[in-house]
Amino acid sequence: MDPADRSEAWQSVLQGTGKEYGPCTPCRHAPALLTNRALHCHATTAREYLADKIAAVRETFEECGILIALPLDKVAAIPAAELQMWRKQVHTDAAAFPRMCARLGIQPMLSALHEWSIWVTPTIETKRFFTRFYLAVLPSLPAHAAHDSLEATTTDWFRPEEGAVPAVLAAARRA
Repeated sequence: MDPADRSEAWQSVLQGTGKEYGPCTPCRHAPALLTNRALHCHATTAREYLADKIAAVRETFEECGILIALPLDKVAAIPAAELQMWRKQVHTDAAAFPRMCARLGIQPMLSALHEWSIWVTPTIETKRFFTRFYLAVLPSLPAHAAHDSLEATTTDWFRPEEGAVPAVLAAARRA
């Protein structure tokens, strides 16, 4: 997660969505769908939980070119060249992501993200990561989707019935 994912710049972008950065309160989100045990929340506040999801949307855009945002019609109307320009800027500077959203009049579609798993780097590694993974249900593969060949080296697209976790996807749709 980049500090920009916690930035006050998100206040104006998320205004009116029900996802505002208000006073920090304890995180009370639902447990993950793939396990019988609840995943322990790394985020200690609702604001941190929002920042985790913003980071996931930003990283998906940077690494795969998929912009998970609303309104869908505005996202679909963004010219490919402009989207690529923003993708490069966001990859270089995460603080460009809230600026991009504000300029284009879009908002990260945080409700599309459903917790899937959390991976923690093994203790033998000197640099450790706590990484939250999400599933996102989208109506179709965006035309501009392409991995960056840096952090993401392959891209796969699954219809819900083809994926490894169809039950999770079905549950996510009901949520």
